[in-house]
Amino acid sequence: MDMANLDDDVLLDEEDTEAPVTTMTVSEFVRHVNGILKRGLAGGVWVQGEIESFNDRNKHTYFNLVERDGKASATLNVALWDGIRNRLRPMLERHRLELGNGIKVRLHGTADVWDVNGKFSFKVDNIDPLFTLGDLAGQRDEVIRKLREAGLYETNKHIEIPLVPLRLALITSLGSAAHRDAEKELTESGIGFSILTFDVRVQGEGAVPSIVKAIDHCSRRDDIDIVMLVRGGGSRTDLLAYDTLEVASAIGRCTKPVFVGVGHEIDTSVADEVASRAFKTPTACAAGVVDLVNAYVDRSEQVWDSIARLALDTVRSAEQFLSDSAHIVRHRVNEIVRVGEHTIVSART
Repeated sequence: MDMANLDDDVLLDEEDTEAPVTTMTVSEFVRHVNGILKRGLAGGVWVQGEIESFNDRNKHTYFNLVERDGKASATLNVALWDGIRNRLRPMLERHRLELGNGIKVRLHGTADVWDVNGKFSFKVDNIDPLFTLGDLAGQRDEVIRKLREAGLYETNKHIEIPLVPLRLALITSLGSAAHRDAEKELTESGIGFSILTFDVRVQGEGAVPSIVKAIDHCSRRDDIDIVMLVRGGGSRTDLLAYDTLEVASAIGRCTKPVFVGVGHEIDTSVADEVASRAFKTPTACAAGVVDLVNAYVDRSEQVWDSIARLALDTVRSAEQFLSDSAHIVRHRVNEIVRVGEHTIVSART
């Protein structure tokens, strides 16, 4: 190989001195890029996507914003500083929203490169809550449409509720306030309920399959009268499991009546809509079951009262009949005696 030719290929042309070559340090290059980003995105930009790898365990919040087309096709590193998060928190609370994995958001902010690790990231300074609310509403409508198409939207409402539902399945987070409230209401009623508790996740990753598995298990058992699905209150995003097609479908195909008691005063979840009955709180759900049993007891007592009154009326009628009959018999006997005596007297004379 001709080494002279190789050198000519790889070395700079020493005669090309018209434009000096600029060499930057890493930090200079990062500052240069950040300057371009700052000028190009002056005033910030809105970006939308789905939250993934959410992490708020430290002072600040970090997550990926993902654009999905079947799978993640583009990913953006996002940082939400503690001060910005505190400023945005009241607005999110008013709309009962909480950031987390799987939530679709529209974020405003700026981008830069961190010179320590060369990481490109998006710094959030604002959030559009209406975008997330609209997306959640759209997802909910789509779930209801699919349930209607599958014939599962009203099936649980048509399952007959036992007259005396004493054998209960309680699907909730074991040891939670919802669990304690429901059990307290059932226990203090004085009714001898048999309660089979299923410990499930009620929000976040794993909640949906956990709830579905418990409902399906209850559906296969023969020793359950009513399935109670309860949890405490929370943000709209905390309650997302109860708006999913999977949980709603499990309720729809359940062979037992499902009573839902999710702690919310404003919204109605899809689970509420497809359940046999829905209540605003776990306590109210348990009270609904207690009322069913008490109503049966009241009806039974009313029936027994009616039977007792009927029996008493029958006895009184019989007594009156016997009294009247005895009076008639006495009257006839007296009449016979009187006639006989008259006949005897007449014969003597």
